[in-house]
Amino acid sequence: MIRRMTMTLLLITLIFTSHSLAAQPEALTPAGRAFIGPIWSPSGEYIAVSESGYQGVWLINMINGKLTQLNNANAAGFGMAWSHDGRYLATTENKARSIPRRTAVMIYDTQTGENTNLSGFEERLIGTLTWSPDDQNLFLIGHFPLRNAVFSRTEKTSPAGYNFFSILHDQIVEYNTASQVMLTLQTGQRYLNLRPSPDGQTFVCEIIGGGLIIGNSRGLIAQTDAGERPRWSADGQYIVYQIAKDDGHRITQSEIWRMTADGSELLQITDTPDLIELNPSLAPDNRRVVYEERNSRRIYTLELE
Repeated sequence: MIRRMTMTLLLITLIFTSHSLAAQPEALTPAGRAFIGPIWSPSGEYIAVSESGYQGVWLINMINGKLTQLNNANAAGFGMAWSHDGRYLATTENKARSIPRRTAVMIYDTQTGENTNLSGFEERLIGTLTWSPDDQNLFLIGHFPLRNAVFSRTEKTSPAGYNFFSILHDQIVEYNTASQVMLTLQTGQRYLNLRPSPDGQTFVCEIIGGGLIIGNSRGLIAQTDAGERPRWSADGQYIVYQIAKDDGHRITQSEIWRMTADGSELLQITDTPDLIELNPSLAPDNRRVVYEERNSRRIYTLELE
């Protein structure tokens, strides 16, 4: 059953605030290595990063600064996701030299070092991962059919099922795993990089060529004119993202921004025309941001005021 919902846009006044950096950025990875896509764990203990081409996953220990390789799997760094308690890291990994491409959903336990393949290596297993609020299930956003986009870490499950947001062609939809009912929430655009909030009740999503939208099952909450690669803070209070410029072939400039979960306050974090800051992620205390810098290919963290 598909039900098209009427969207009500909450008209808001966007408050723009200039931001002066309280400290200089601190490099977390060595020069001469190309690391990308940092994601801060909700526990604050680790930052997960990948290498060029999303090859493999490394963990930066934020207590002692140690850089440890978790795996060297193909495309493992694309669409990876931390569990809410920061213990498990989920990835999608491509089987080496497999034609057609075969992908598996993997879970790594950072405490025991154990890893679990939840799906086997399957064809056309496409999407980015998000956890259910209780960390018992993983959803593959962008995968179709939706009934095959759910992967259980344990045998525990909710009798009422789980609701999760996904992208289906030119639609943003909400799907219930028990009833298998799908509701169409947004349509008529091309969407990517959809990120559910930590509690699973709200989403932020990028419109190709058109900024970001924030919404839920009841309607559209807010929209920005620009923005890419959004990511929620661990407490769901903020969304951090980049605003980039390109020349049609490559990114020429990018700055990091943060906004409140309802889109009512926008804050520019970086203002460095000679640097290209990408893929930001907030620390659990919301006082630091981690990002990749395209020119140096290094991962940096920056303390916020």
